[in-house]
Amino acid sequence: MKYGEFLREIEKNRYEPVYFFVGEEDFLKDEALRKITAALIDPQTKEFNYDLLYGGETDAATAVDIATSFPMMAQRRLVILRDVHHCSPKDRKILLAYAARPVQTTCFVLVGPKVDLTKGFYRELNKAATTVVFWPLFDNQIPPWIRSRVQERGRRISSKALTALQNSVGPNLRELANEIDKLITYTDEHRTIEKEDVDAVVGAQRAHSVFDLAGSVAEKRLDDALRILHALLEAGESETSILWTLTRYFSTLAKVHELSEEHVSAKELAKKARIRPFLVSTYLQQIRHLSPLQLERAFHLLLEADVRLKTSYQTPQLIMELLVYRLCRLQRD
Repeated sequence: MKYGEFLREIEKNRYEPVYFFVGEEDFLKDEALRKITAALIDPQTKEFNYDLLYGGETDAATAVDIATSFPMMAQRRLVILRDVHHCSPKDRKILLAYAARPVQTTCFVLVGPKVDLTKGFYRELNKAATTVVFWPLFDNQIPPWIRSRVQERGRRISSKALTALQNSVGPNLRELANEIDKLITYTDEHRTIEKEDVDAVVGAQRAHSVFDLAGSVAEKRLDDALRILHALLEAGESETSILWTLTRYFSTLAKVHELSEEHVSAKELAKKARIRPFLVSTYLQQIRHLSPLQLERAFHLLLEADVRLKTSYQTPQLIMELLVYRLCRLQRD
């Protein structure tokens, strides 16, 4: 089951006795937990019918004992067990036994990271529970998500404002949600969020700094690139957002390189590459530092960094520092 299907089911007041939330998009998991909690639990009886537990801290026998208790003054009890991947082999057997014969008056939600659902414990849990997979949104899925979130707050957002917000923040949903909250407060009683509001709240300086980083990397100014990277991280910019911006920037450089080979006019180049006309000369100057083979190598490095951010034991900051260093040290073919 996908996240959207899960939302449609609970909107229809349909709940499964055991869910397994899995995948790499943690913000959507948190949103799903918030929505199911709001739907199932009355704040007045939450103390009796809601339990949040953690694998590795609470043993499975205790969790199952809570799950088998009847709800008080409510139709259902909600039990959430986070970090199920930290459960011991013994605890995993207990959880599988419960999932095979769950109590129907309890909604038991087990939450884990991205895992292989075809192996061992996760394969069996996937069979016994209703699994909801939380994938990161594709770029074309983010605008509808932004509109939906704004509409939930009783507002609208113009197309220009939406584009400006996505371009400034990137694909990180948690950061986008934070900026939307700020925009709702900033616009106060205005029904529609405009681009001017995004420029004022999100801040031109933030976008400019990320743009400066991408430009420094493209021009192979390593010292400047590392300085800007550290400043962005210290200011709270996430590694995934910076990586997204770099990938987008190099994609634009590749498009500009392709168009420059066709000898199109500056106006046509700006239109086809979807960049502002006054930036054409900057991009044309930067592609002089990058051959087609170097651009290809750059995309391999960006992809490798994306994988490492999701799976590596290295710190995210170190991964980004190594990426910037390697991009600035690309050799001519």
